[in-house]
Amino acid sequence: MPAPTTPQVGIEFLLKVAATLIGGCNAGTLKITPEVEGVVHKGAARFQRRFVGTRQWEITYGGLYLAGGAEVSSLALTLDANTLAAVKKVSLDLALETAARADESTAGWRVLSPTTRSVEIAIEGNYIDPAAAGQTALSNTLTDLLTPASDTETAAVLSLGDVNLSGAFKVSDFQMSQPVADFVPYTLALQSHGAIALDGVGTTDAGLAALLNAIFANAPTALTALIEVQDAALAGALAGATQYTGSVYPTSLKLEFETGKSIKMSGTLMGSGALNKAAQV
Repeated sequence: MPAPTTPQVGIEFLLKVAATLIGGCNAGTLKITPEVEGVVHKGAARFQRRFVGTRQWEITYGGLYLAGGAEVSSLALTLDANTLAAVKKVSLDLALETAARADESTAGWRVLSPTTRSVEIAIEGNYIDPAAAGQTALSNTLTDLLTPASDTETAAVLSLGDVNLSGAFKVSDFQMSQPVADFVPYTLALQSHGAIALDGVGTTDAGLAALLNAIFANAPTALTALIEVQDAALAGALAGATQYTGSVYPTSLKLEFETGKSIKMSGTLMGSGALNKAAQV
């Protein structure tokens, strides 16, 4: 079957990792960036020339967080085993840092090696006086912040459906504003302190589970990413169409919760080595 000869629509493109579809995606971008150096010499007739050096590539994506094929809109957060009340928004940022190299062995492509991982939780909520009943989580957080000699860790547990992340965190920021004609909002930022545990991944979308497992593995692992083109009926890969494959590390993964809405996800897959272009069979 020949490759498509007319402009294509985005719904026909699928993003897969480890041969598994990342479900819930509704946006994606492939970016290829060569390093281009300007070169000037006296034999160039006053025109600048260009030299193409190391090439690098990445895929960014966004969509809905799925579990069991369905959207998820529930989230639970506890700090030191106490529920944080009046929460409106929570965002979870997972980051995998990498070291990049390009030398005679990488054939003109950037190659990555994983280094460190971190987790950040950002919270937005309505302020309730911490002295009130049921406000133990906020009260303890503020007490730690206002005690100069305190170096207390906060044990946080974040549950998204059946997926749980837990571990020690340090409070990195607290802000509270006082608008005249609205509820008093606050923001709270927590940064991971040491290892973070992950469980319940098997209940979520298989593609997202592959990303989470790759980040949280004792040795963070590279995955094979595939941009695959479906036929017009979305019944399978379109033979003859062009697909793109390469090794990637999931360097960022963000999940965003807002009361009354489905949980959103977004992330970046950083290419390590060559990006390959080939006809689908």
